[in-house]
Order: sequence, then C-alpha cells, then structure tokens
Amino acid sequence: METEENITFKITGNDMRNLRKFRKQHKNCPQVTACDQFNYSFTPTGLGLAISVKCSCGQELMLGDFMDYDSGK
Repeated sequence: METEENITFKITGNDMRNLRKFRKQHKNCPQVTACDQFNYSFTPTGLGLAISVKCSCGQELMLGDFMDYDSGK
C-alpha cells in the first residue's frame, strides 16, 4: 500500500508583498500559454527557504527567509 506525501510551500508577509509588486511590474511581459509567465522555485537550505520567481522576460525575484540569516547572532 502506498501512502501519499504532500509538501507545501507558502509565500506570506513581506515576500507576498514583494511578489505582488513584481507581478504588477511584469503584467505586460509575454507569455506563450495562459499560465507560463512565472516560474516558481522553492529550495530548502540550511539557512532557510530560498524562493526564486522568474518572469518570462528573464528577470528574477529572490524571496525567502534565508536572506534574513545573520551569522553574527
């Protein structure tokens, strides 16, 4: 018997505000089909979660709590 495992990633808080701004800035960029304008990549690291959002125009937005890491604390 197989069990189904689910992994869920969420974008919240300041990251969500930055994503909304990025998407608004790129609303007129080209897309081939209805849902391929943005590519989302979620990468768990030892420092936190790295989130990359890439527009079809090539510009990339980096999000995630890994950017809040301070090795001095």
